[in-house]
Parts: sequence; structure tokens; C-alpha cells
Amino acid sequence: MATTMKGAWTMEEDRILVKLVLRHGAKNWPTLSKSIEGRSGKSLRLRWLNHLSPKVNRNPFSPEEDQIIIRTHARLGNKWATIAKMLLNGRTDNCVKNYWHFSLKKRLPPIVDQPQEQENDRPEERPTLSANLPGGSDTDPSTSLTLALIRTVDREPTAAAAAVGDHI
Repeated sequence: MATTMKGAWTMEEDRILVKLVLRHGAKNWPTLSKSIEGRSGKSLRLRWLNHLSPKVNRNPFSPEEDQIIIRTHARLGNKWATIAKMLLNGRTDNCVKNYWHFSLKKRLPPIVDQPQEQENDRPEERPTLSANLPGGSDTDPSTSLTLALIRTVDREPTAAAAAVGDHI
């Protein structure tokens, strides 16, 4: 059985993968993997689709993309492939997910209308921000953050842009 290598891809492996895809096409990944020792077909496919393909959009996210991600996440939750398809510009689901978790979500304004828990408050009696959202739940903090930003966008689009930051 072949040993599977884990860890960062080398420039040489990337070069070989690009050559293989140019020669044979982006298909039949298990067969292509025989040309790169220690890498599986799945690993090759993910490396190509998320990093090396010329179709991947590597530009910074636009404010319009931010709003699409925020609004769609509020409706669908963590359905990253569906959200990426809505952007229609070469963003991968992995890229959108990472952007949400490591950048966009951290720049959302704090939740001001989150219900405060009191000693005799029973959870089933408290209103929740995500109760009417498909896929939303009380335990999903990103849904609450998303709802807070959507309310800000709906009331004052320029204030929401400032809250998210002029990063583009």
C-alpha cells in the first residue's frame, strides 16, 4: 500500500499537477495521483480546484460579495458551496468558508439585541434571533452575528459598510 503524504504542497508538486491537468484534463484524479508519490486523487482534485485552477478568483472580496455572503448565510447557514455558487465569479466553497470564519464574521458589529439571560429565565421561553431561519439554531453564534449585520445593512447601508470595514 502506498504511503500517503500529509502537509504542505511543494512548488514541484504543484508544477507536476499543473502539467498533468494540462496534458490529461481535470478528471480521473486517482490515475493522475500515480504520478505524484504520496498524494491521493482526492488531494490532487482539491489542490487543483481550490488553489491552482485558473478559474479560481484570488482577488479581494468586494462589498457586494460581502453582502451576498452575509444575507445568504443568514438564510442558509453554513451551506458554503451554495453560497459560493451565488457569487458567480470563481470563488470556491472553501475560500468563502475561510473568508467568513477568519475575516468577515470577526468584523461584524456586536449583537446589541441578544436577549439577556436572567436567573429564572427558562430557555424555551426566551425569544431567539434565529428561530425563523432555515438551518438556524440557538447554538449557532454566526447566525446571530449575521442577523445583527443584516439589520444594520437594512437600516443604514453606509454604516454597515463602515462596520465591516473598507478593506477593498
